[in-house]
Amino acid sequence: MRFKFTLFLILANVLTFGLILYESGKSDVADSVRRAIFSAGISKISVKDSSGEFSLTLEKKDWFITSPFRWAANPFTVNRLLTELRFLGADGGFSVAEARATGSTLADYGLENPRATLSVSDDAGTRQIKIGNATPDRKSVYVLSPDGSEIIPAPKSFLDVISKKSEDFRAREIFSVAPYEVQSLKILSFEGQARDKESRRVSLVRTRKENDGVAARVEYGWRFETPISAAAESARTEARLRELVSLNYGEFFFDKPSLLGESGVKTPQMSITLSDGNEKSQTLLVGKLTPENANLRYAKLDGNDAIFTVPADIADRWERATTELRDPHFFEFDPAQLRSVTIFEGKKQLLLHRTNLRAAGTKKVDSGAVALGADAGEAAAGTPAENLYAAWQMPAAPDSRVVEPTAVEPAVMRDFVETLKNLVAVNFPDPEKADAEPGEFYRAFAADNASDVEIESFGFKRPARVVELQFGAPVKDAESPRRTMTLSVAVPPADKPGAPCHAKFGGSIYAVDEKILETLSTEPSFFRSREIWKLPENAKILSIRIVDVAGPEEKTVLDAKRPAGVADWMKALEAKTDEESAALRALGVCLADLRAESFLPEPFSRDFSYDYQDSGASETWRFRLEIEIAAAEDAEPSRRVLWFTKRLGGTFQLAGMPEPSCVFCIRQPLIDALHKLTFARDASRDVPEIPIPEPIGRDAPATVPAAAR
Repeated sequence: MRFKFTLFLILANVLTFGLILYESGKSDVADSVRRAIFSAGISKISVKDSSGEFSLTLEKKDWFITSPFRWAANPFTVNRLLTELRFLGADGGFSVAEARATGSTLADYGLENPRATLSVSDDAGTRQIKIGNATPDRKSVYVLSPDGSEIIPAPKSFLDVISKKSEDFRAREIFSVAPYEVQSLKILSFEGQARDKESRRVSLVRTRKENDGVAARVEYGWRFETPISAAAESARTEARLRELVSLNYGEFFFDKPSLLGESGVKTPQMSITLSDGNEKSQTLLVGKLTPENANLRYAKLDGNDAIFTVPADIADRWERATTELRDPHFFEFDPAQLRSVTIFEGKKQLLLHRTNLRAAGTKKVDSGAVALGADAGEAAAGTPAENLYAAWQMPAAPDSRVVEPTAVEPAVMRDFVETLKNLVAVNFPDPEKADAEPGEFYRAFAADNASDVEIESFGFKRPARVVELQFGAPVKDAESPRRTMTLSVAVPPADKPGAPCHAKFGGSIYAVDEKILETLSTEPSFFRSREIWKLPENAKILSIRIVDVAGPEEKTVLDAKRPAGVADWMKALEAKTDEESAALRALGVCLADLRAESFLPEPFSRDFSYDYQDSGASETWRFRLEIEIAAAEDAEPSRRVLWFTKRLGGTFQLAGMPEPSCVFCIRQPLIDALHKLTFARDASRDVPEIPIPEPIGRDAPATVPAAAR
């Protein structure tokens, strides 16, 4: 019984203290609310002092100075003022009646003729407070409450922020829009003294692209709408936009009506409009140069009377927007959708065709239809990137030097496609390069909507090359999808040496590097697969013989055969440490998978000659290599023959074979292996006598015989 009574007393005490704390909290909150002068919903502030009056107004989410001029307010300074007002309360103050009881008047506190008057509009309406003298300790300032009944000591920080002028609340930025909010940008250039004499219009719009239809992988970019429909270089455009949005004014004038006519902003040289795509837009009007400083121009925002100065080069920089911000990549496409390429050079043409696409079809050319085999339509879904270039071939076609279907080298096809896809317009000479030679300047974007006169003057009546791309799926263009893209390349006329090549795509003409002509080759040898042969995995090399054919009589330089009882000759050579065995094994590895570095256009001939580096000396076949191969251990051996020139340079040596007929440059490992097996055996023919300077004060032979070196 005693335990129950004790428990009851504890619970009663807890309940009693809880009620006391609850009522105390309610009283404190009510007192706090009652003692605050202004609510959190402040929407307008007006400050009046001996120097003048200005007003701040909240519009949607932003604060603006609305008097004596209209301008965006500095959010940091406004927030500081709002903080002081929201924490301004009657705590610690005293009533006017109490002051008068002690013989004091409002004048004693500086409140009869206050130094400043503050009008504040909040949820409760518009109320006014007066700011008087500082307190004796100089740490506070006297404030008269809105109803005039209380004198409140406000902290000195309140006086500091109230004492600021309108220019202290003025934002330094001209535009009140964030870069990411801008959806379009329009530049108008004017001539003469009337704005209706518009000379140029440039429009840029932000673009949005979802990769593979996935909203999370959205890419944003920019595109010109006028004066030409073309892609803008997004990174450079964004940087230029950020620079514009963060532009600060220099001097600021709002009380000089005469300056409106003198500044030229009524008939501006240029206007720049930023729009967020909805209802918010701002237009900057750029006027004359200031008389005091040629690096500054007068400017104003459209619909705003304030005039200010900005850097003078803003007009020049945006005047050049179409050339400086335009994307130089003008021939972009999706390689995965590419199905065929036709290159024309005069009457010659070369057709390249991709075979790992769906469906079947034919390709129409000038002289008729050419069967393509597995062809057109949609590209195979999920085709790996490495397979994009692994199944291209050159079919036989009219006016082509291809007589039978020939495989295309994947690496060459990849470089070809990448070169076309990344083709860029370039200024000549490039002003960004320090070593650019002086001379006539050729613009990267030579002509848009080119006229017949321009087309003829740039040489496109008879272009040096024309390349036509066919796609298995539509190619997205600025105007409408299409399945064909055609590029023409013209060389400069003879009377303009040093002028660049020009490319024409659509109605525009671009200056391009002349190396594009090398890429757009109609020679089948340029694209031909570099694989000469590749021996089966179980094939064995039985013998290698190298014969020097340069002299009156043939001379055997190397005659190596697989030793009896050795199943894998090349593997057996690994165990040997002498240089000749290492070179012989390296030669065997190269011959097992023989690949060309590149091909010469001419076929193989026993009488072949080559003028290396236009030296005037014709190089002919120097060595004949004979290789005996067994496809399997008990199979009948077969014989293959290769012909080689001598080593013509550190990285250059030619080879040829009669079947299939071709002449090609060999790769470095084969050059090195042949050199070790041929040069050391008979160097006298290839090494000239080298004059040796006579040492000072000593007799010495004038030359050293090659055999002695």
